[in-house]
This record gives sequence, C-alpha cells and structure tokens, in this order.
Amino acid sequence: MLQAKTWVVSGRSVTNGQGHVADLYTGWPACYQDDFFLFHPGGHLVFDNGAAKCSPSEHQSTTGSWALNPDGTALQIKFTSLTSNTVPQQIRGRVEELTPAKLVFVHTDTVNGQVFAIRYTYQGQ
Repeated sequence: MLQAKTWVVSGRSVTNGQGHVADLYTGWPACYQDDFFLFHPGGHLVFDNGAAKCSPSEHQSTTGSWALNPDGTALQIKFTSLTSNTVPQQIRGRVEELTPAKLVFVHTDTVNGQVFAIRYTYQGQ
C-alpha cells in the first residue's frame, strides 16, 4: 500500500509524558510542509524536498531504505539528511493508520528521562 504513491507530510505533533500535545506542523516553515517520501519495491526509499527548499544549498532528494513489518504495525525509515547527504536519519514507529490515502505513525523518544511520542501524518497522492 505504501508503494506507487507520493506520501506528503500533512501533520506532525508531539505528546509529552504528561499527555500534553503540541502541534509541530503549523509552526514549521512552508519549505518543510511539502517534503515527501516515495517507497519503492525492495525497501528502497526516496526522500524529496518538494518544490520549496529551506536553503538553496540543500539537496533536492536523498535515498535510503524502508521496512514495514509483516503485520503492518511497525515502520522503519532510514535516509541521509538533505542538508549534508551524509548525516544519517532514522525513524522507527508504530503504525496507527495505513490506508491508500493516509499514513500515521508514532515514533517515541526519550530526552532527559522524559518520553515523547512524535506523531507523523502523511497524505498519499
């Protein structure tokens, strides 16, 4: 279901350990709001800057890998940074929703002993 679509970011929020939710997407510069993933067969991935780059020196796209576990509940994405094309990025998350039009997954991270859940939403086009 992930393949053969362009998955454009449409939401990003964080929930802290106390349950407070903050919308990160609306505060993002427009240059991040058109970024997208292309999931290709064999676990190949393209992460693209979209039409608006945050800096002229950024790469237009970078490649990486992806894996969805057999029951479709966990997604792992690896790619390099668009600013340097050498800094590795990795997102592992629990899939909350996957339809032909929408992907929602949650990545958890611990900072200074506090757990944060970052929710990513993408629209399939």
